[in-house]
Amino acid sequence: LALNSYSCGMASSTQQLKKLEHAWKEILDPHNKGIIDLDEFAASIHRANPNVAQHAIQSLFKLLNSDNANSVHGHIDENDFIQGITRNANKPAHLALLQQCLLPSSSASPAAVSHNDTPWHRVYHEHFGDLNCVNQDVWAQRMLSLNMSDIDEDDLRLFHACMDSQFRNSFDVGEFIDAFTAPSLHHRHMDRVRELIKSHLVPS
Repeated sequence: LALNSYSCGMASSTQQLKKLEHAWKEILDPHNKGIIDLDEFAASIHRANPNVAQHAIQSLFKLLNSDNANSVHGHIDENDFIQGITRNANKPAHLALLQQCLLPSSSASPAAVSHNDTPWHRVYHEHFGDLNCVNQDVWAQRMLSLNMSDIDEDDLRLFHACMDSQFRNSFDVGEFIDAFTAPSLHHRHMDRVRELIKSHLVPS
């Protein structure tokens, strides 16, 4: 299997993606079993990068698990892996997660190494703890508890839909970070709602 060419804008980005492509045989399936489950996946990553958190490994497994989307059950194979990289190559937070878990620290990009320490990553864990995914009710409940008088519940639920990029009625930490760091959501009202939410989550 081989990845298609990417228009990443920088040679270093293409090199990172090629290194990710090779990680299946070099890190995840060195004995050529063909498929691996979450336990095997986690053990392989920990051998390569002992400091990767378990919740990050679970999040990555879910991104790659095409047969059981958003699940830690089942298995992934090389085709799932390659397709997962292809699907997430243009999502900065997801790509950073891939790099953080699968590339040795000496070859990971600065963005990947620091992904778990970004302000928005800390905000996510401050409000949602170790939840791998946040459904609409939990999102609304946590945000309403902040007494956001300038935002109503309908807008909060609409904003949740903006973060739910995989249409599974929940978002994960990568989608959360993408929503709050993207230049625009391409919806004027949701951009305004985002700025109001930001003012409560990250007070100036």
